[in-house]
Amino acid sequence: MYDCFREGRKRLDVQLFADLIEVMGLPRRAQVGWHQAYRSALGQPMTAIPSGGASVELPPPRTRLIGREDELTALAGCGPGSISLIVGLAGAGKTELALHVANRWLRQLGPTALGLAVDLRGFDPDLEPLSSTSVLTRLLGAVNVAPSRFDGMAAFSMAELLREAVGVRPLVLLLDNAHSAGQVLPLLPIGRRWRVIVTSRRRLAELEPSSHHQVVLGELSHTAAIQVLAGEIGIERVASEPAAAAQMAARCGLLALDLRLAGAAIATESDDWTLADHVTRLEALPADEMVRPALWLSYQALTEPVRRLLRLTALHPGPWVSREQLVAMAGLSPDVVANQVLVLLNEHLLGETPSGYALHDLVRAFALRQAVLEDPRSQQVAAMRRLADALITDARAHAVQGRPDSQWLEHHLPVLQAVVEVAGDWDLHAERSQLVLLASEFLDASGRLMMAEELIRLALTSAPPAQQLLLRRKLGRVLELRGDLVAALAELAIAAVPENPEYGRALNGLGNVNKRLGRHRASVGYYCRAARFAAGAMDHGRALGNLADTLRLMGHEGIAEPVFDAAEVLSREADDVVGLAVLAGNRCILVEQRGRIEQAMGLARASVERFDELGFVGPSLIVQQVVIRGLITFGELAAAEEALVEATARAHSTGSVLIECELGLARAALLVAHGRRVEAKAELARTIEEAGRLGVVPLTIRAYSELGELLCATGEIDDGVNAHELAAALAREHGDQLELGRARQALARVRRGPEADDPQDHQ
Repeated sequence: MYDCFREGRKRLDVQLFADLIEVMGLPRRAQVGWHQAYRSALGQPMTAIPSGGASVELPPPRTRLIGREDELTALAGCGPGSISLIVGLAGAGKTELALHVANRWLRQLGPTALGLAVDLRGFDPDLEPLSSTSVLTRLLGAVNVAPSRFDGMAAFSMAELLREAVGVRPLVLLLDNAHSAGQVLPLLPIGRRWRVIVTSRRRLAELEPSSHHQVVLGELSHTAAIQVLAGEIGIERVASEPAAAAQMAARCGLLALDLRLAGAAIATESDDWTLADHVTRLEALPADEMVRPALWLSYQALTEPVRRLLRLTALHPGPWVSREQLVAMAGLSPDVVANQVLVLLNEHLLGETPSGYALHDLVRAFALRQAVLEDPRSQQVAAMRRLADALITDARAHAVQGRPDSQWLEHHLPVLQAVVEVAGDWDLHAERSQLVLLASEFLDASGRLMMAEELIRLALTSAPPAQQLLLRRKLGRVLELRGDLVAALAELAIAAVPENPEYGRALNGLGNVNKRLGRHRASVGYYCRAARFAAGAMDHGRALGNLADTLRLMGHEGIAEPVFDAAEVLSREADDVVGLAVLAGNRCILVEQRGRIEQAMGLARASVERFDELGFVGPSLIVQQVVIRGLITFGELAAAEEALVEATARAHSTGSVLIECELGLARAALLVAHGRRVEAKAELARTIEEAGRLGVVPLTIRAYSELGELLCATGEIDDGVNAHELAAALAREHGDQLELGRARQALARVRRGPEADDPQDHQ
């Protein structure tokens, strides 16, 4: 706010005014009066400004679309209920493509459709990115919802109000220039008649599972670039100097924005200048000179050591850089770097963020270009190696196996990910593999399965032989959690060789996958071998904990209990926080299995709280299902539904189709409790189909049993008996005594007599 009133500012524009009163913390219902006062001071009509202060009407395209016809066709084909992503380089024409798509949709939908657009300000040089609450404030104001109705609401509640206000009307919504997926996620799920298109310079991985189509924009084709240039300076001029036009297109990087800016500048010059003259002049100037001439002047005013730090900062690939990381890259003392950072801050070439420091995109582009011109490649590589080594040292101290520092890892994850993604460009293959191995346990525990798989596969492309087996085991674990059990088995089989330093852990992973496949006897064998080849108390305790849980599934509760106890002793000895948390979660499932529902719910809630403290999304969702089942049992249906909706959203965000599939059983039970039996049958049928596709036999058996109970309850006895018999056959085949007993009891009740003893059941 202080900067907004600096010397030289003549007036406040409406956008800045709206942001200021929002930052001051005024309730939304009070902001309308301030808007009226603003308009009155300017002598404007006393009409209410839409909540949020900025117009959100979808504007028409600003230029003719060139070179993006295929992308336009693909995006325009997305139907109602769709989210489309356009990502790519700055200046590639993302916004213009989005405007063409959105306006085509609007024309197709007719006059009843709403067309809205919000600039999320993801990379605005002057304004902070809009929060999700600010985005929703603008949208609610645009559909005439009074601020008093949503003042103080959380973002997800505001989104629900927006869906209610839009109702059945078709909506075309452009969310332009997103900084992060967090600005958009509260809008999910979108209305079934909405079409949403999001643009950003960066990949929005958390939105990808919800998106229907994604376009990654880069350079234009050479032909399209020439056409864009011709649109600015005239076809005749381009035709008369084709070679110069080609040089101009290349100099502009085949990017639409640079081509239009260069063309507009050329169009204002005297005809005495040929196109070749303009190319010569452009090539003699820094590429950013035309857009940001002040950058060059500011850079020249710096001393060479400070210039070097600016260039090194531009090499850093993350969204922010800490002072410690700059010290590592520069290879200088902390005091020297601190003084250089202060100079860059004072010159506004470096900005401060809550996490550290960051360069504006234009400053970064300028500094990178200067690095290419002034710094030998060998020195750049050395700086990046020092950065990677510093991150490895820090990560090793905070990503301790069994007790990771979740807060540190969560904070530094964007930087770790960015360094891993560019490490190959700097020949830092071993360093990349080390970073991925250090971060992988936290990635899968915190539910970032897609990111984990992507980074592990990236590391595998060039990992040294000694790290290949370790990465294969990690990949197998991630694939298991994502539900790709066949691929997980293949990766773990490669890793499960005695020469692997983590041989015991690979065997434990094979046990986990076989347990999910319903091969309980095989999993018991793998867990026993994993315990035998455990590298220490931690690995031994985890193998025994998994063995105990499998014995529980097989109906051997009496044997499982002491094995759980032994696993807990070993995990405490190893100070394995992760292992102890998982054991606590499995124990509450055992208590539930014994019929002590209320006690199980109490233990489950404590486990969920502990998992959430650690940042472990996946394990938390597994135990949360015990709470949901208990709430349904005790008739607390509203609470059960709220917990189920939250769990489903979290499971979807992690990419764990296994947990999403498991939640189908809870959804079916809740539907039955509400008396919606037809919908419950459909839900169970979907669960059976999905579990069969994934190969998760235990879940298939449970779904068949639940379906059998429901069919018999609705009088469809023959179909119910058939479902119970399918459950019994699968349970018998896979040694699942618990579910086999349940199926036999159900069949006995239906047949109104004790079921004939099947000798096969005892084999």
